[in-house]
Amino acid sequence: MMCRATSAAGPHPELITFLERTMDHPVPGEKLLTRLLETLDKGISALLRPWQIRREDRARVEGRERELLIIAQAEHDVEDIRAGRKTVVQNQGTVRLLPANSELVDGRVEPVLSLPAMLDNAYQRQVINLLQEEINVAKTILKAEDILAGDPSTAPSTYADPDWLARWRRSAAQMSSDQLQFLFASVLAGEVKSPGSFSLRTLDFLKNLSRDEAERMQFVCPFLANGRYVFTLGPLQAPQVYHDNREFPFFLQELGLLSGNGYMGNVLQKFESEIASEFRVVLRLNDRAVIVRGSDPKAILQLNGYKTTPVGAQALSLCPMSAPESYLQAVAVHCKSKGFAVAIASRCAGTEPAEEGWIDEVAV
Repeated sequence: MMCRATSAAGPHPELITFLERTMDHPVPGEKLLTRLLETLDKGISALLRPWQIRREDRARVEGRERELLIIAQAEHDVEDIRAGRKTVVQNQGTVRLLPANSELVDGRVEPVLSLPAMLDNAYQRQVINLLQEEINVAKTILKAEDILAGDPSTAPSTYADPDWLARWRRSAAQMSSDQLQFLFASVLAGEVKSPGSFSLRTLDFLKNLSRDEAERMQFVCPFLANGRYVFTLGPLQAPQVYHDNREFPFFLQELGLLSGNGYMGNVLQKFESEIASEFRVVLRLNDRAVIVRGSDPKAILQLNGYKTTPVGAQALSLCPMSAPESYLQAVAVHCKSKGFAVAIASRCAGTEPAEEGWIDEVAV
């Protein structure tokens, strides 16, 4: 394997051609994919240099398979270097991978008898780390492309902040597990779609999150209403929730995702009408909603529950999940018991948040 070194930490150019093919093969999320390319070209130019490579005329699926094979080969090479089966040498600006029992002499590969005496261990470790970082970032960007590919939203008028992108790149480079890569892909996709959606503080939180913690915090994602509230109703009503997940709410509070101290965080949450002519509150739970109506626009809807912190609201939004029907019914029945007219509805497919629409309303 031979690769041209464009910079100390520059990637193999073929790792990023997947972005260029989106310009020749329209997809549902073409506008956001184009913005992703533009954003990365502006903010992470050391990582991605798409204009250095001539676009290839190949089908989208074939191109994707090629990129995945390139990443898989790079991962295999890293493992060979780490295991001592291959070594990396530089010769006149070219980086080459050689078998572990050989060296480069005047441009020729020559065998040697004592590999340990020839290798600079510190240099080899640095190469391994840099290659692994580029692999991690490339795989994360592929996941971000998948997220945006099916999103018909229009591209925003502004771009993600370059400092934010630099922080994202440094953090994503350290993520080797698929689950954490997906979180950082979701952050990048969300920031491309709506710059300013995720703070630097949220990036720092995700950077320090372990894979186990990421899995455990997802427990609460299906129960998040309006991106900020977790009502203690239905499956989350004590003592049932304590039996099903004994770490709720303590674990999420320890991470800084939920406000309050223990069960004292379970307080009365109040909702005023979203319109002036009558009472109307929509409790949005990802792709479903509980719509509450009444004749008095000054009425107040009250539900017991926990409120997320600002970081919690951003971090938990990365794992949207459909709310259990039992939870929707429990929230709806509670609202109805307060004298309101209540219905459960579904979000219109392809609807942007700014133009939200609900269909299939079923009265409770």
